[in-house]
Amino acid sequence: MKTYDFLLENLKKQKGHIPEIARKAQVGTSTIQNWITGGNMPTLDNAEKVLNALGYGLIISLKECK
Repeated sequence: MKTYDFLLENLKKQKGHIPEIARKAQVGTSTIQNWITGGNMPTLDNAEKVLNALGYGLIISLKECK
């Protein structure tokens, strides 16, 4: 969940640049707008693409749940 919060926070800061970010990430502008407005959550694949377009990387680690 922290990944999505971080992603949305950064997208909101870049609101005027969403079309450019969407183009770089190869994700629809309306899809990103939907995430920002809470319409739905991004898939992990799309979240990674957009984070990369914003200049961030995504590292996934697994931990054992007890």
